[in-house]
Amino acid sequence: MKRLLIVAAIAVIVAPAFAGSDLLPITGNNGVMRYDVATGTVTPITEQTRRVGATLWAATESTGYFTGRYQGDCLLDWGDIANNVTIGTLGFSEFTNSQASAGHNTIIIVVYANDNGWNSITKNFIAGFEIANIPGSTAPVNEYWGWQWRVTAGTPFVLAGVDLDGDTLTDFSYAQNYATIRTTNARMGPGINGTADPNVIPPSCPGIENGFDRYPNPDFDTEPNMDTKYLGSYWFGGNPFAQFFWEMIAPGCPNAGAHFKYCAADIGNYNCIVDLSDLAQLLAHYGVGTTYAEGDIYPPDDFFPGDGVIDLQDLAEMLGQYGDNCNWPQP
Repeated sequence: MKRLLIVAAIAVIVAPAFAGSDLLPITGNNGVMRYDVATGTVTPITEQTRRVGATLWAATESTGYFTGRYQGDCLLDWGDIANNVTIGTLGFSEFTNSQASAGHNTIIIVVYANDNGWNSITKNFIAGFEIANIPGSTAPVNEYWGWQWRVTAGTPFVLAGVDLDGDTLTDFSYAQNYATIRTTNARMGPGINGTADPNVIPPSCPGIENGFDRYPNPDFDTEPNMDTKYLGSYWFGGNPFAQFFWEMIAPGCPNAGAHFKYCAADIGNYNCIVDLSDLAQLLAHYGVGTTYAEGDIYPPDDFFPGDGVIDLQDLAEMLGQYGDNCNWPQP
């Protein structure tokens, strides 16, 4: 996805009531899938075997409902976060009645800074990811099944911007564009939060509002900030609360380190430095251990590292990262 010249356009702000026909019940959830931007692979996540970074921002309570949109619709939600945070993984949910037999669906995920919604025209494109192999539903067409997704960004990105509403935090937004839905007249959409009380949303999720913006059929290559595509702002007006399921997770360590591995070999004391304690942990289990925590670090992977044995390849990976300091800032 390209970053191009931003052209600002002023549009009239409207706030239509959210149509009841678009608020659809979730019949089931097939679990959690991991999409690797670097390789384009999709893998079910059955357990998280590696220590990943802290959750930086989360709106993750689900009602059992989702906003059912047709192909081409883009929905944008927003929040506040501390400035200059490094993000390694994104999380979102999607539900659909598009049949698996019709082929895979496509979703485009975009992150903006300088945006506090209601047709803010100041937003600045930060990062975008196209996920072209989202599976459809194996349930009947009158049921809506979906997935939670973890998008591993490959190269972590920094979310930095300005404070638009005077609360000392950076205003950001996240868009979910349902670019391709393989079944005709089927719907896809994001899961939503289940409470009208923003005070029960996790503390890492300040500045939420009961609304979202809609941008039909955006072209991110020619207009990444969607400035001329605004259709309207929508709100539920009560329960459920209109904040989409969304997570932003730090890398396991905040800096890539000298070898650009984010200190994935830091298994001994989790201080984001690959040092003697990590080497000692691996050597103590060399030839007998089987887990990441014991030293099975090759091949490296955010969620599924290792191959079940601790051998010369793991030792070589450890020595290749030895001495890395992945704290921020680098000394």
